[in-house]
Amino acid sequence: MMDAAALTGSFAFVALLYVTLLALSVIVPGPIVAGHVLDASTRTPLRYRLNALRIVAVVWLVVAVVHRSGLLDVGLVARHSYGALLLVSNVYGLAVVAAFYLRGRVLPSTRDLGYVAPNSTSTGNTAQGQHRAELQHKELPWYYHLYVGYEFNPRAGLLDVKMWLYLYGAVLLQLIVLSCVLATRGGLTRAMATTAGLMSLFVLDYVAHEEVHLFTYDLFAEKIGFKLLWGCLVFYPFFYALPVLALVDVQADVPVPVVLLAIALFLGGWALSRGANNQKYAFKRDRDRLFMGVIPQRTIDGRVLCSGWWGLARHVNYAGEIAMATGIALPAAWATASLWPLLYPLYYVGLLLPREREDDRICEKKYGETWRKYRKMVPFRIVPFVY
Repeated sequence: MMDAAALTGSFAFVALLYVTLLALSVIVPGPIVAGHVLDASTRTPLRYRLNALRIVAVVWLVVAVVHRSGLLDVGLVARHSYGALLLVSNVYGLAVVAAFYLRGRVLPSTRDLGYVAPNSTSTGNTAQGQHRAELQHKELPWYYHLYVGYEFNPRAGLLDVKMWLYLYGAVLLQLIVLSCVLATRGGLTRAMATTAGLMSLFVLDYVAHEEVHLFTYDLFAEKIGFKLLWGCLVFYPFFYALPVLALVDVQADVPVPVVLLAIALFLGGWALSRGANNQKYAFKRDRDRLFMGVIPQRTIDGRVLCSGWWGLARHVNYAGEIAMATGIALPAAWATASLWPLLYPLYYVGLLLPREREDDRICEKKYGETWRKYRKMVPFRIVPFVY
């Protein structure tokens, strides 16, 4: 039976985390930059305050002070309150999903009228665009809108809901990882140090490259619905933490070669994923500039990037993400002699392989013959020289 104190504490903790991260997103300073997409009504670039890395640093500092002062046992979450915290996060998360769904139904101006990319021919917030959105609203079933959502990028001033969701998921994941480290019985093992360390690097890398995410497809093409809201508020922090959580009560350790292999997989995957994403970001910002000062930005018909990382495989960044996840999960799977930690990289495989096929269809429809030329030039889908 679930501990009532743990349940009450979890309700208070999640509410406090929501409020604190909203406040920090507004008050913590950071550079203000223009994104890739345009406001459909003004056709000017959306602007964002980039402060996620500083907010994560503040969270690290608070955890360190709380732990050193003895005010709270941070490891309590991993030892006793993980189930309660997961349950409460679902309650809050589903409430947020319902709120955005009702908002989309009550406010017709939000329906399917998001933001458009530069050079888009979208009608934006015109009468024609409004009519098209209303028709789509009537034709699609309610559960589609509940899952996918109505709005693309709801925001208040410089506070963008999507960017806040990504921040929340990253911060809660980091807090769970820290709790697992502090809850480890019998001292920190190589397996826990490696798994928790690599997962923390994953989080820090994500928030450190916040500006790059402003140029990603999901930021302006994905709507705010159950998929994104529940995904960031619940699935992302709790599911990604499984490899670390599996090691809390495990005394068995891993040999040094396994640690080195895990680090190599993670760093190799990071080079592929981060390198490819940063190259695409640099290309969108300045097509004539050499990437990293050495890689020429070559294209096919001036439309599809085909040099550097993108000359190795058409979705080489997916290979990197799978390799990073495998590196994180490997020490936990070895030390626990269990396949449960491997659910994390298997999730990436299950997610990214079908997505690559869908992306390929979308790109062929968008670029036509140019994409077919690219497929001939770069025959590998995800893994260079393999697949």
